[in-house]
Formats: sequence, structure tokens, C-alpha cells
Amino acid sequence: MEIPIIEVRKNKKVVDLVTEAKALLSQDKIDKIKFVSKDAHIARTVVCAEKLKAELPDLYQQNVLLRELTDDDLKNLKKSAQKTPTDQNVVKKPSLSVIFSKSEISSKAVGVQGKRTFQEIWAEKVALHKQEAESSDDWKKKLKLI
Repeated sequence: MEIPIIEVRKNKKVVDLVTEAKALLSQDKIDKIKFVSKDAHIARTVVCAEKLKAELPDLYQQNVLLRELTDDDLKNLKKSAQKTPTDQNVVKKPSLSVIFSKSEISSKAVGVQGKRTFQEIWAEKVALHKQEAESSDDWKKKLKLI
């Protein structure tokens, strides 16, 4: 089955995009969804992904950052005799795809994030900093706690 694509654009609200993603993922026959965006909308895609991950922490996530040809570049290439684009004459725009899956994505794939909530990541970082602080000499004096 093909993965449903949610295109992130300027005229779409983050809340609406996340609601659409949740509605799609609530269907039994749909295992994955994909947020896609280009150029200036990448930041909005990241916000959508973080919001969805916060609301549905049991999802697996894969991020794919690409550089794509613009429509103008493709038109210019068709007009010219050149059949393949080269880096000298083509401007590539960044694009981002964020795939969310109910089932596990291979850890060998690029950009995969497992099921971890923000709270779990935060607790891990706090524990690491505490461990580092306790191992250093006079950490309380450095922090002026005594």
C-alpha cells in the first residue's frame, strides 16, 4: 500500500496537519504516513513532526533531507539540449520528508528515530549530567550550593 502524503504548505495550520496525520494513523489499514515540505516550509514540518510525536509517542520516525530541482530548473533543462543537470547550472532546493510508522523501521535506514518520548530523552540527559557532576571534584562548591 502506498504511504499517504501530507504536504506541508504555508496556508495549512500545524494543528490541522497533525489532526490529519492522527486521523490517517487511526485507520487499521494505514501503517505509515509522510509529511513532506520544500524550502521555507521545512521548519513547519519539524514542528508538525514534534507535535505528532508528543501526542503519539509510540510511533517510529524517519527523517530524510533531500535537495530537489525547482520547477523553473526543470523547464530550463527541457528547453536546453542538455539531458542531465549539473551542479553548475541547477539550483537545488532543500526538502524534508518525515515518515511516521506504527511498525518498526529498520535501524540501518538513515534518519531513523525509535520510540522515545521527550521525557525519556530529558531524563537520560539529566542523569548523565548528574553523573558527570558527581565525578568532578567540588562540584557543589563550583555551583555555590554550600
